[in-house]
Amino acid sequence: MAALYSVLALRLAFRIPNLVQDDARQHIFWMRRYLDPALFPNDLIANYFQAIGPAGYKAFYWIFAKFGVDPILLGKLLPAIVLGPACAYLCFRVFMELLPDPRGAFFSSALLCQVIWLKDDVISATPRAFPYPLFLLFLLFLLRRRLLLCLIAFALEGLFFPPAMVVSIGIIFLCLIRKDDAGFHFSRERIDYLFCASALVVAASILFNYARSIAAFGPAFTAGEARVLPEFGPTGRLPFFVSGYHFWLDWPWSGFFPLYFETLYVAAALFPLLWLIGKFSERERAGDALLFLMRIVIVSFVCWSVAHALLFKLYLPNRYSWWVLYIVEPIAAGMTITLLFGMLARFRSVRWLPYAAALFLLIYPHWRTTIPQDTYVTGHSQGLYSFLQKQPKNCVIATLSQEADMIPTFAQRSVLAGAETASPFHQGYYRQIRERGQDLVHAEYSSSLEDVRAFIRKYHVDLWIIDRRDFQPGYLSRTFWFKDIADTAAIEESLKRGEQPALMKLVPVCNVYTSPRNVVLDAHRIEYVDPSLIE
Repeated sequence: MAALYSVLALRLAFRIPNLVQDDARQHIFWMRRYLDPALFPNDLIANYFQAIGPAGYKAFYWIFAKFGVDPILLGKLLPAIVLGPACAYLCFRVFMELLPDPRGAFFSSALLCQVIWLKDDVISATPRAFPYPLFLLFLLFLLRRRLLLCLIAFALEGLFFPPAMVVSIGIIFLCLIRKDDAGFHFSRERIDYLFCASALVVAASILFNYARSIAAFGPAFTAGEARVLPEFGPTGRLPFFVSGYHFWLDWPWSGFFPLYFETLYVAAALFPLLWLIGKFSERERAGDALLFLMRIVIVSFVCWSVAHALLFKLYLPNRYSWWVLYIVEPIAAGMTITLLFGMLARFRSVRWLPYAAALFLLIYPHWRTTIPQDTYVTGHSQGLYSFLQKQPKNCVIATLSQEADMIPTFAQRSVLAGAETASPFHQGYYRQIRERGQDLVHAEYSSSLEDVRAFIRKYHVDLWIIDRRDFQPGYLSRTFWFKDIADTAAIEESLKRGEQPALMKLVPVCNVYTSPRNVVLDAHRIEYVDPSLIE
């Protein structure tokens, strides 16, 4: 099953040229510095995403880059060749530790394969791809009481995806509460408390170093500061704040429950119900498994709640719940299948029911959507990328075009600002990017040549890319992010009146590259153009 989905994922990733996973345009593009240190010099965007990358994640890509492996290529291969199969194998082993039934373990593993390929976490090969195998590895060693190996897996979580380590340390402390015939009590084994203390030291060290690496771009926005920014509104760059129950239940970034897989929810929820009413031989073992999974969900809920209370200091709240439930739900659904096998084994006429239920769970998602989910985006301007690659590596490019999101990946050149990389979390970074975006919009639509020249001097712009739709009325108000930070109404009104921005008049005399989509202007020519030519 894992190999099948991996093959489909590889076919998806390499079906046409100039494909890149959506989030790789933020978290992987800058890693080409590992191949060529001269790329992206003094680039605020590259510096920021390099700083917020967890240490283990960066070291992993750095090692492969030293052997000449392109990080973008590695990002396409890694999910299918390593992460997906590892998740399937580890899920099987964790299930067998909880309840030794190979049938349930198989269906759990297969359902997890569907979950990870339906979502864009693992396929992104970004930090949020790694908690799935690392958390399963942590759980496996914890269940086996291999505490040193468990501590290593715990440290790896922090080095690749710190929220996973936060959830895991909660599980470690909650596991101090034991259950036996006498009821619940705290562990009486000294090794358990030494293990907790060691985990605290490891977590504090990793989190301290991570906080220090991003300190230059902090602090994080508070909830009050974010609420007044349109970027966080329902139609903004990060539509975090919405009204209604969806905000708490299933809204991306803030909700506790993940989207998709309604049948998986039902199958997982049946596990505690069947355990309560069913009669089967492994009742005590199933009860221990249920208690273990409930502990994971409780810790996840507490972390999610704290993340809401400290918004956005612990990043996004759903980073503490969605991926956890995507792991727990397939395991719980597999438990349901196992209990059905046990409960119906005595009834020959309905022995087929567990198989039918399991097959339905596996087939149903394919009726609803395509698995793997296509989260790749395409660079459509190969001619532009080739032209830009011939320019000096230290050139700075300004553009309102969507190509701002593609140029760093496909042309390996710096852009002044772009919607995809305008992450509104850390004030030290975002306020600079927001100012750049506002200045860019003002300069592009200004009727004053001096405004254009002042912008070029301020940001040392070398090339200015004009999308051929830029000066059409209504286009700016449809752009991603730029519409959130600019006075689009005034600009649209000016264009409707027929007023021509100065930059539009410079196209015939300053262009150095043209294509059906874009025109590239030499910013240095703009500095010396005769004003009378555009009057």
